Order: sequence, then structure tokens, then C-alpha cells
Amino acid sequence: MGENDRALADYNEAIRLDPNNQVALANRGILYMKLSDARHARADFNSVLALPPGDQWAADTAREGLGFLK
Repeated sequence: MGENDRALADYNEAIRLDPNNQVALANRGILYMKLSDARHARADFNSVLALPPGDQWAADTAREGLGFLK
């Protein structure tokens, strides 16, 4: 809704509180893609995939996001 700075702050806080939050990492990766920040998006997507399997949506989103970034 155009409040990218607030969304980024919310995702950062969620990840600070739970560094293994795959959904927050995937969503932040999507936001970084929207902001044309491929380096940070790639890092978040790779972080999702490096964690033990958990949230299927987050893993699928991370794989798809990495495909777009190549």
C-alpha cells in the first residue's frame, strides 16, 4: 500500500524477534525485489532455504524469487 519503509521495519522486527521466521524472510525478500534490491532479496530467499523445512509457501516463494533474480 505504498508504505515500504514501514513494511521493511515490521519485517526487520519480526526477523529480529525470530530469525527463523521463514514467512517474514520470504515477505521481506519480496519487498526487496519490489525495491530493486536484488542482493538483499537473494540473501533473504537463501536464508529461507537454508533453514530446516517448515513453511511450504515460504520455501516455494524463495525458490521462485531466486529464479526471477537470476
